[in-house]
Amino acid sequence: MRNLPALLAILTLTAAPLLARGAPPTMKDLAIKEARAFDKDHNNKIDNIEAFALRNEFKNNTASKLYMFDDNSNHLLDDKEIAKIPLGPPPEKHKPAPATHGKAPTKKK
Repeated sequence: MRNLPALLAILTLTAAPLLARGAPPTMKDLAIKEARAFDKDHNNKIDNIEAFALRNEFKNNTASKLYMFDDNSNHLLDDKEIAKIPLGPPPEKHKPAPATHGKAPTKKK
């Protein structure tokens, strides 16, 4: 019991770098990342042509993680299953900075 504070200090120092890295990605995270690669127009939706490419990847690549989205286990991704893939929120529209026409911006008081 005398060494308990020293042991806790050692555990804290060795565990801190491991905790700082965060948790490793889950299989679901890897599957979502793989599905995002097919969203060519970056609208966070799998459209018709993208769905065709996604289905071909699922059918032809045995190492694909897309099986995570096959809810009914029929070895096919139908439209409802593809629509349920959580690609994330729609990207924010980029707003260009206001034009200053070569003048330095003035600060308001």
